[in-house]
Amino acid sequence: MGAAAALDLVPERLGGGVGFPLAVKPVHGGSAMGLSKVDSADQLGPALLGALGFDDSVIIQQWVDGVEVSVTVLSDADGEKTLPPVEISVTKGIYDTDARLDPERIQHFCPVRPESLAALGADPAAAREALERAALEVYTAYGCRDLARIDFIWDGLHVMVMGLKTFPGLTETSLVPMAIEAAGYAVEDVLSQLVEGALKRGN
Repeated sequence: MGAAAALDLVPERLGGGVGFPLAVKPVHGGSAMGLSKVDSADQLGPALLGALGFDDSVIIQQWVDGVEVSVTVLSDADGEKTLPPVEISVTKGIYDTDARLDPERIQHFCPVRPESLAALGADPAAAREALERAALEVYTAYGCRDLARIDFIWDGLHVMVMGLKTFPGLTETSLVPMAIEAAGYAVEDVLSQLVEGALKRGN
């Protein structure tokens, strides 16, 4: 069976239980490369081909609208702790690679704004606590160490895990340095501590 014919079978294999819009993305990768929002069946094939350009495996899941929040977890001598959550607000389109490279399409707020978490009447303090607790649970469940970033969607009722980054970006515009600085640390000091810790344990 050719690739085009195989792609034609995807809507049928999904069944009637999954409705549009959908999120299509590579299983492995970063910076939202290959991510597409699919609003109809005719958009599914191109989205799959786009994702397959970055990986051999693709995730198809329900698209969830809500507040996108990233929580960094840092390990030190005192154990694991969360840093201030970063809110990602996209003014146009979706939070894909193009948006990440276009400062006019995206705004970051660190820590996340209480009013953003208050959707559907939720208590913002409780919502932030739920996000931070979920980040620690994911970090522990996957055996992470040193540093990781966990991405979530908060829809006003639920905390949904969107991704785990064990090698997150550390550029001047990346989310982890924002969280480190918002916590009152110097990025250089944190990275030096991580390197020193790795050298002491031998990896």
